Amino acid sequence: MKKHINYLALVAAALFTLVRPAGAWPLKIYTLHDPIQDDWSISGWAHELGNEPTFPEDERIESWEVPWGGWIPCPTDYKDGVVVQVAMRNLTRQTFYEGEVFYVADADTSLSNWDEWVGQVDFDPGQAFMIDRRAALGGQWGQKNTPLVAESFIMDGIWQPGEIWQFVIQDYTSSWNGSPAYFGSLGIGGASGGGLSTGSIVIIPEPGTAMLLLLGGWLLAFGTRRRSR
Repeated sequence: MKKHINYLALVAAALFTLVRPAGAWPLKIYTLHDPIQDDWSISGWAHELGNEPTFPEDERIESWEVPWGGWIPCPTDYKDGVVVQVAMRNLTRQTFYEGEVFYVADADTSLSNWDEWVGQVDFDPGQAFMIDRRAALGGQWGQKNTPLVAESFIMDGIWQPGEIWQFVIQDYTSSWNGSPAYFGSLGIGGASGGGLSTGSIVIIPEPGTAMLLLLGGWLLAFGTRRRSR
């Protein structure tokens, strides 16, 4: 029996290694469905990308503020507040696609171009938006909130390794005056450690990948429970 349990643990670890789009153990997230802009919902397993030294190399991004280029992602809700533009470079070995990449504000950060509230299970959610393009840059028609304004390779909604994306946050405030480009602590929304972070970059895996992650998590949990008896 012990050999069987050890085998399950090895299978679980292998599944996580094979399918994870980034290096960390995945987070389980939920959406508090209350859209003021674009209507979507994400839940289940997700991954967080961030800055060194907290995040390992295969889930790391480099991020910094750049001069605002004048784009307002959602004019109908703009309150004439501070508008910031953030650049982030993909330092992972993975390629991500428009519709998979989200920004989630920490509890002490607020903005006006949010779509939904997204949180980590058992913690309060934060204001969130999908990092997507406006129609003039190739985005889908009908979107109200379009923060993605520049890509350093091709404006195609594909975030390749080494590529820089730039996105805009309107009416940005931080209770501790933190930079909008700080993505340095683990956890999203109310689960973020704070101090090193004002927000999170969240990656949603494809449905097939999510199922494998769920299976790996179940096998790992089963093996752990059996060993503890």
